[in-house]
Amino acid sequence: MTKLPRALLASTAAIFLFASGSLTTALIFRDSGSSHYRRSTQTIRDASGAGGSSSEHTIVNYTLTDKPSPAKRKAGANASLASASATSAATGATAQHQAAGCPPAGNGHEYTIVWSGKMNAADLTGKDAITYAQGGAVNPEGIKEVLPQELVPGQDMMVTIDAERGCDTYGKVVNIALVPGADGLENEPHHMQYIWFPGESVQAGGLFTSRLFTYDMSKLPQVRLVHIDEPWNTPGGSIWDAFDVLPDGTAYGTLMGGPLYAYGMTPGEVVHIGADGKILGEFSANAPEGLPPIDTNGLPSCPDLGSCANPHGIQARADLHRLFTSDYAEPARIIEDPTKPENFNIFRRTVREWDITDTNHPKLIKVDVMPKGPRDDSNPGHAENLGIMELGKTWDYPLANGTVPKGMFSESMCGGAIFYTSDVTDTTNHPWHEVFDSTTAVLSPKAQSAFSGQVPNGGPNSQITEAGGCDGAAWLNVTPDNRFLLHAINGRYINQDDFADSGTPKMLYALDVQKLLAAGSHYQCNIDNIRAVNDSTKGGPDCPTVAGVAPVNDTSSGGPHWGAFDNFSLSTVQLTDPQTHKPFTDTHAVTRLAFANYFVARTGVDGNHKLCMLNMDPVSGDLSYDNTFIDEKLGTPCVDFNRKHWPGGATTGYYKPHSMLFVENDPPNKDVGQPINNGNDTGGLPYTP
Repeated sequence: MTKLPRALLASTAAIFLFASGSLTTALIFRDSGSSHYRRSTQTIRDASGAGGSSSEHTIVNYTLTDKPSPAKRKAGANASLASASATSAATGATAQHQAAGCPPAGNGHEYTIVWSGKMNAADLTGKDAITYAQGGAVNPEGIKEVLPQELVPGQDMMVTIDAERGCDTYGKVVNIALVPGADGLENEPHHMQYIWFPGESVQAGGLFTSRLFTYDMSKLPQVRLVHIDEPWNTPGGSIWDAFDVLPDGTAYGTLMGGPLYAYGMTPGEVVHIGADGKILGEFSANAPEGLPPIDTNGLPSCPDLGSCANPHGIQARADLHRLFTSDYAEPARIIEDPTKPENFNIFRRTVREWDITDTNHPKLIKVDVMPKGPRDDSNPGHAENLGIMELGKTWDYPLANGTVPKGMFSESMCGGAIFYTSDVTDTTNHPWHEVFDSTTAVLSPKAQSAFSGQVPNGGPNSQITEAGGCDGAAWLNVTPDNRFLLHAINGRYINQDDFADSGTPKMLYALDVQKLLAAGSHYQCNIDNIRAVNDSTKGGPDCPTVAGVAPVNDTSSGGPHWGAFDNFSLSTVQLTDPQTHKPFTDTHAVTRLAFANYFVARTGVDGNHKLCMLNMDPVSGDLSYDNTFIDEKLGTPCVDFNRKHWPGGATTGYYKPHSMLFVENDPPNKDVGQPINNGNDTGGLPYTP
């Protein structure tokens, strides 16, 4: 039975709201760890109640009142970051934060916000039940103590976690903001924008209910909900996915599914959203001219009924007046339970190009079909160009040779491949090519560690079968210095396809893309032969190479789906141009990133519900876990959202963290994290060619 329409019907009980004020109580709560939390409330009133009536709902924040202190560290703690900083002679934002020690809470203190949904009985699968039934000696206690925490419904929430490295509160939940009433139920919190700059609103979407929540970050660690858009505010589309914010503070968002009368079908749309959350315009993703009947591989470009317009990822290059959206799949049919779709063609092959010269009226100007790669998988649903989920834009920041790239990447969740065009303004003359297959990352020496729960007995990885095939690839981001491409792999579980299927490991990896971008329109990389599948260098001398891999040890049905890099701890490093071997200075080197280990439970792909922090070597791009980012209750790396109690007793039970953002108001370096502007204003940090 399809659950989406049921979720939509449930949403009709909610009221269209807008923020009108707040009230803070004097109540102080102490949690089991002797931390103190203040409960405050914010009143939300409806803008147009039925019959002129007015309704109120109360948003509740529980905020840590204990002051952060410098962390007590053992010698060598966070060694990988210290070593990276020493190697790179870092002098940028990272050094400033380290010198600051532990700034007080509020402005100048860095946080990570996490959009999270309450787990309940509908998220459990038959396999979960079998696990409980056959769980061994501890199972009776598990059923009595643990299972209720998974089954109890509750309000969705935005969680604020301390992300200031030098503080004893690093990794601690310092605020939770519960969404009120019916609006806070069963949204399946999904994505926000990919990166946040000070002063921007945060747009957060509900996957099941098609609600849009707009948040204000000016009072961190508290977050304020300023607007809720109900699904009838965007009747031309359904099912929110991702957002990208423009320099003027407005945002574009994607609705994957069709109009409300064709909920979750086709065509989806792009929505223009004001900084206050109000809808400014809806624009159908259905190409007026339709799709070419045959793609470049001689295959039908849209073989099933419908338009194939199901936009998922969204990336804007405002300086180039271009917006791109990637078509992933028809959402109503990929979440059907217990049966799954039998037609692999509901996964899409296309990327759509929009002209945003007039930001108020984006115009769809082209639809590109991603090319088919060299693999001949036994399952046709593993074809390299199926399920184009995410996009990764290059930034308007100069390369080592002084040029500003115009390229764009896309990736396929089912195909496990990465595609690239060197010029987003002219994909006709600069067509997309496959430039990487995730099989190369799986077989990389950097990835040859135990992948428990994915590869039998933890390895060896050389025994995998269709490594990139339907590997669940998702989040894709280029670092703001245009040197590395970051990618999350959800993994394919053992025996998912057949009895001999050994699965695909769960991981995050970083690719060095410097040579590819520096080659401009003359790049040679093309994964068009079978040997290039597991060795990208066989596709051309400028193909991306593996810089770092972080394996994820998770025995659940899911894995890492989404991530974010920290744009407030960028480092200045002295480097050598890989092409000319001349020295240059990079002022935007990434030093860390975060990821959540969760997808969407009701698709049968869950996760262990942890938020993890990775260090990134700003010179080499190597990845390692930050073992000082620990759960405040367990003392183990990563923050666990499967907990019995939440701060102040605000809520109980397991939560599903999906997307995250690094946020900080009034940072010590006023320009750190600001948008880059055509290479002239590189975030306030000097660029030396």
